[in-house]
Amino acid sequence: MNTVLLLLGVMAVMPIEISVTPMRGDAFAGKLVGITTQQVTIQTAGGTRTLKTNELLILKLPAEMTAPLPLSENVVTVVTLTDGSVLHALKYTVTAARAQVSLLDGTEITIPTRAIDHVRLKPQTPATVEQWREILQGPRKSDAVVIRNTASVNDGPEEAIEVALDAPEVVLGDIDDSTIGFEFDESPVKMPRSRVHGVIYYHRRVTSSRDPICRVTDATGSRWHVSALSLKEDGLHGVCVAGFRFTIPIEQVTALDYSIGNIDYLSDLPRESVVWRPRRVAGTPPSAHRWYSPKFDRGLFGVLKLDDETYEKGLALHSHGEVSFRLTKRYRSLLARVGVDDGFRYEADLELKIYGDNEVIFSRRITGRDEPFDLELDMQGIRRLKIVVGYGKDNSERGDNLNLCNARLTK
Repeated sequence: MNTVLLLLGVMAVMPIEISVTPMRGDAFAGKLVGITTQQVTIQTAGGTRTLKTNELLILKLPAEMTAPLPLSENVVTVVTLTDGSVLHALKYTVTAARAQVSLLDGTEITIPTRAIDHVRLKPQTPATVEQWREILQGPRKSDAVVIRNTASVNDGPEEAIEVALDAPEVVLGDIDDSTIGFEFDESPVKMPRSRVHGVIYYHRRVTSSRDPICRVTDATGSRWHVSALSLKEDGLHGVCVAGFRFTIPIEQVTALDYSIGNIDYLSDLPRESVVWRPRRVAGTPPSAHRWYSPKFDRGLFGVLKLDDETYEKGLALHSHGEVSFRLTKRYRSLLARVGVDDGFRYEADLELKIYGDNEVIFSRRITGRDEPFDLELDMQGIRRLKIVVGYGKDNSERGDNLNLCNARLTK
């Protein structure tokens, strides 16, 4: 790994090799020679290619050049910003509403607490994961300090420690290496850090609701949501959507994910309705609804798969299934790889209809004999999207399992 970092450190002389996945077309490899907020320049065997950021999905260093990223659950201190950035840290202190954060690679940065949503100060365990998630999703009217309450429980021959998290509303103050300072019922309190699982900051208004242009992942597993980028000799310079500037040595960058700024996957959007209608309501067991209701990021009966290729993102619908979305953003296109699930290629006969604002914008009969195809529809001006799968000419639902893989809306 040290040899790899040494080689990458001469990036100013020799550009680094990367793989590029564009929004449309095949992935390709090349050498990264330039990055701005508007575009990326790559030197390929066939010449220099410059792509606008809205033409990109992701840039990655080859797998053999990067070490496995640490999981947030295993990191002691995790700082989450108001823009969704997640920073893996060794140390977190606060003085006069300015946080001093030591990242896992030793970099020291200063962040105003107005840009911080919450900070977890202890690694997660099975006993705390769900409690922490519920506290973060709960309503807020003030800052909160999340306290760890422990108790010994006799569980058979061995004694176990049970952890319960409590999140009283406070006004957070300074934080040092040993104590968490806050006001509770207008009284100052200094609590030992050993008793605190994390802190949550209340903000009347979020710093910015603007979408990031890119998510930068570094070698420590930190993920930065950025509104501006530039590549210079000393590294990648960025501005977080939350408003502060940072620099990452280029050898510490593992991926630049432009999908976060360019697309929204349908499976990640709130659903207005999800419906499956059986041919005969009477006598249909509840288990049938579990089997045949539309699925998200998986197939109807397992992995999402088309033509022997598996996909992590997408939708799967059975005959007489439909999904609708109320679109709160402006989109340009709907893109997807569409076809019958591999396990049912010789039985299916179905009809796919897609509606935009209650008008049919796509209709096609699809059978198991058809090859998967790429779908691209104009979505400009559309505020409601509905996808419906119905019976084909055989008037039967046998094998009618359709996958819309990597179904996504471009901005």
